[in-house]
Amino acid sequence: MVSFKKMWEDVNSLVIAGKFNDLENIKSYEEGFIVNNEGETMFLDSQDFIDFWCKMLLYREIDMSSKLNNQNDNFNLVYMLVRQLPYIEENQGKLTLMSSFVEKH
Repeated sequence: MVSFKKMWEDVNSLVIAGKFNDLENIKSYEEGFIVNNEGETMFLDSQDFIDFWCKMLLYREIDMSSKLNNQNDNFNLVYMLVRQLPYIEENQGKLTLMSSFVEKH
């Protein structure tokens, strides 16, 4: 299982390093970061990732058209960030937690 803490640290590391296309890290904090995404400035913190990651751990996948998308304005940005993690695969609008990574770690 990939813990929330590990995922959150990995996302933060990638944001700070500027590893995301169309995303500019304006300022990073311990509890979140301010980013510029296609001209829109947004603040993301761990709360934006909690429901998303809980569902990922429970179901091992998240669909881009998920109900969660309608409940959270930051869903698309969270989806975009999480899909670039090394233990996540994206296929046909779904993110999947890689079983080989889960079994080994």
